[in-house]
Amino acid sequence: MTIDRRGYVHWRGPHVLFDLRVSEETWVGVDGTIRDRMIVAGVRFAYPADRARWAAHGRPVPNFNHLWLGWMSHDSIAVGGDRFPARPWYPFGGEWLGPSGWDVGDSLFSYRQLLSLPTQPAALRARVRQAERRLARREARTGAHGVAGPGGGAFGALGDIAGLLASPLPAADRRALLDALATMPGATVDRHARDSLGRPGVAVSASSGPAFGRMIFDPATGALLENAPHVAVVAQGVVDSASTLPRGISPIRPAGAPSQPQTPAISPAVGNPTTAFRLKIPARGQARRAPALDWLLIGTPPARCFAGFLPRLPPLVASAGIRVAGKLTYVYRLGPADLHRDTWCAGRYELGVVPAYSPRAPSSQLGPDALPGASVYFQVK
Repeated sequence: MTIDRRGYVHWRGPHVLFDLRVSEETWVGVDGTIRDRMIVAGVRFAYPADRARWAAHGRPVPNFNHLWLGWMSHDSIAVGGDRFPARPWYPFGGEWLGPSGWDVGDSLFSYRQLLSLPTQPAALRARVRQAERRLARREARTGAHGVAGPGGGAFGALGDIAGLLASPLPAADRRALLDALATMPGATVDRHARDSLGRPGVAVSASSGPAFGRMIFDPATGALLENAPHVAVVAQGVVDSASTLPRGISPIRPAGAPSQPQTPAISPAVGNPTTAFRLKIPARGQARRAPALDWLLIGTPPARCFAGFLPRLPPLVASAGIRVAGKLTYVYRLGPADLHRDTWCAGRYELGVVPAYSPRAPSSQLGPDALPGASVYFQVK
């Protein structure tokens, strides 16, 4: 496969099928910061005939991490959210639209609310339904472009609880979520199930029309073992930053996989209608010039203040900027004039940034100095 300067994909060689083994790592902080890293960890031919056909072609097996960087393989970080389930911002792929749709930083619960959820199954289900209704009212009031959830009943609860299980919950709360699902009218429970790795657990499944969902839990801890067929959770634990792994876990670093993202910072975190914010992103490698950024601004103010995609954001200076703690750092200025306004609308915003695309050098997006997809939250009062 090749990609020309217009961004069109051209397939070369025989048509064969590959089985890919994909690894996804997700960090969720108590402050709502989330990092999501997805890579192709293994590749094999789907059938012997495919292997023979490709061997006759005389080419090496494609590096899918390099081909799909920014599409399937990615490593992105969102800083400063305060609601759960948290929502990552994927480079070149837009934002994941979960239950909160476009309502920035707002989902079912805050971290404090998560820790105060009831443990009785009926009360827990009622609290989740109540949070869904309140979220729908907030979206209607702010003019947010909400996305319909997975549906009501047991199937809807399955999707909501799958998102909550990605949050930093104590074991007792995880067991309560399992009990709430297992006793949900319309859910099917198999207490003698095994996941795709052969581990025993409790399977809870539900359907809504043609859609079907299934989750397998550890009955002792409430930990999620598998979400949907063959999507196994192999390790989870508490770490002290979004760049470390639980004890005993080795990192996966296949060739062409995205490197660790650099955490953006914005100051001040809370501004007034005329504030000019400063965005700082640590540079990669030995780049001498700061890139212009393609940026997406999403907010909770009324619909008339919705910004969306905007003209490219240039660096404050042509050089890579300043040094923070010895690291070269790109610096950008963001004011209401960049939105073609005299003042900011009051509200909470999410700023998503990726390197600006250049038709003359499309491969620069995949190079070692490319900025990762990242987003950061700020507020205007």
